[in-house]
Amino acid sequence: MKKIYLVIVTAIIVLASAAVSEPIPPPSQLIIRRAEAESGDCNAQFILGAMYLNGEGTVRDDAEAKKWFLASAEQGHPRAQMAMGMMYKTGRGGEQDYAKAAGWYRKSAEQGNSQAQDNLGVLYRDGNGVEQDYAAAAEWFGKAAAQGDNEGLLNLGVAYFRGQGVPKDDAKAAQLFLQSAQQGNVNAQYNIGVFLENGIGVTEDKAAAMEWFRRAADKGHEDAKTKLGQ
Repeated sequence: MKKIYLVIVTAIIVLASAAVSEPIPPPSQLIIRRAEAESGDCNAQFILGAMYLNGEGTVRDDAEAKKWFLASAEQGHPRAQMAMGMMYKTGRGGEQDYAKAAGWYRKSAEQGNSQAQDNLGVLYRDGNGVEQDYAAAAEWFGKAAAQGDNEGLLNLGVAYFRGQGVPKDDAKAAQLFLQSAQQGNVNAQYNIGVFLENGIGVTEDKAAAMEWFRRAADKGHEDAKTKLGQ
């Protein structure tokens, strides 16, 4: 069986601050967001958590990030709920707890957050924090993929390739890998390259395979570099 990559997705939240060119410097974004967060604004709480998580405008502080994500998540903010899932899954800001991660991912996923849907699917596939259930994993991957989430497309493709939770279907796997690869997912680019190289689910096309390997290699994918003899 050829090597097919899996990606477990965790949330990385990056915020950009616009430059301000006024004679008198305005209050820092940290001060503004903290004031809004302390007033109970759930969006400001989420943004403040992200600032602490990434060290944007302040010193990185995972515990403080988790505190504000929680305040926002408890008000139903889907991205904050997804962030809480990530914090518990990775152990950032406190304990690692897959069951709590699954709970927060589910809350966010049920509100339609595609990243949370994919992440919850990964937990079901791997049996972390929930009982292993390939059918449930494929269902959540499918929900993420339906929204065009490139990781959801990749993981659903792997499910079809392996026949986990869905009937084995190499052609469907190839289609999903291609969709993800076209969005720039490096592992999907490698996977569709393998399929094209070996005629798995698609007509063999070694030239096209090399092109996908090149794209993946340009992003640092080591196995793709090996395919190119680098």
